[in-house]
Amino acid sequence: MHKIALFEKEATSKNQLMLLLILPLFLAIIAFTLISLSVIRTGGEKHVTAYEQALQGEGNAPVRLFMDRNGMMARERALSEETSRLFIKRAGLLSVLLLLCTGYMISRVQKRFYDSIEKASDVVKNMGSCAGMLSITVEQYAAISADESASISEITSTTEELSASSTQIAEHAKAVVDTAQKTWEDTKKGATAIESMMMKMAEIHGDSQKSAEEILALGKKSREITKVMEIINSIADHTKLLAFNAALEASSAGEAGKRFGVVAAEIRRLADSVTESTGEIEGKINEIQEAVNNLAVASEKSSRGIEQGMDFSSQTASLLSDIVEAAHTTMDSAKQISLSTQQQKTANSQVVIALREIMQGASTTSASVESLSTISFQLAALSENLAQIIKKLGYKGDVSLPGPAECGVSA
Repeated sequence: MHKIALFEKEATSKNQLMLLLILPLFLAIIAFTLISLSVIRTGGEKHVTAYEQALQGEGNAPVRLFMDRNGMMARERALSEETSRLFIKRAGLLSVLLLLCTGYMISRVQKRFYDSIEKASDVVKNMGSCAGMLSITVEQYAAISADESASISEITSTTEELSASSTQIAEHAKAVVDTAQKTWEDTKKGATAIESMMMKMAEIHGDSQKSAEEILALGKKSREITKVMEIINSIADHTKLLAFNAALEASSAGEAGKRFGVVAAEIRRLADSVTESTGEIEGKINEIQEAVNNLAVASEKSSRGIEQGMDFSSQTASLLSDIVEAAHTTMDSAKQISLSTQQQKTANSQVVIALREIMQGASTTSASVESLSTISFQLAALSENLAQIIKKLGYKGDVSLPGPAECGVSA
């Protein structure tokens, strides 16, 4: 296109040059006409002067004689002959000069014309070559554009699927965040409950320790009661022995000791009752001691169980504390994942929008490529037409369109 513009500019300048060459030719013709008219007028004036001199008796004798004989006819004939002679003489010189100038100018114009045709031929060759190269490039670009459109379409479909997956992942991540939040809150409640349970178990352990101490004290008291009962039994035995001795003494005393014997018998009966009662009390005390011992063992066992329970509760509380921290970390991570998936979802949506715009741009580019293809074919046809016109103008050189390499590019 640049070469065509240069060619048009050069053709314009050459037309101006031809105008400058032809203009002097017209000026020369006008000058010739004016000179001819001047010659005719000058010749006529000379003949009129000669005629007047003849009438007045001046001038040479042949002229006067001629004028005397022929009068006005001789005057007119002489004037016409002299004018024709001078006109032919001067017109011949001017014609020769005019022909020489015209031939020179025509040869210059013809040379310029053939130079212009030759340059136009070069321009047509380059234009045809560039049109062919443009057509090849447009075809290649059209194929590349079609492949790019197909690839962009596939990428868009994949990105849309990825965007849908990102949306689902974002929804699941939100659910994970909610679950992690609930888990964290539940573990916090569990840790609080474990702490409350440990406090209660500590209270129970304290009560159990007090109960164990009281049971031990009760056992000690029951053992002291046993000692007292042993003393009572010993006293009862001594009382029975004294009552038996008193009964012996009463029986030996006869009638006087009869009442004393009754009292001694009653005392022995009471001593037996006391012995019997103390025996029952000892049995109950033994049962109480056995129960106290069992209760002490059970209390000890319960105390150890409470201690183990407290240890387990402490371990559970520690584990729950770790679980709370882990749940909190999980919740934070889930929030980060949710935020990342939301950002990824937004980014994927923006990528999908951008890819759709690229697809629209690719469609516009394809339409432009088709327009360029049409223009390249029209340019090639125009090159052929210009080549035919140059041939018709009589140019004998080669006007065939060259290959793309002469345009400066390779296919």
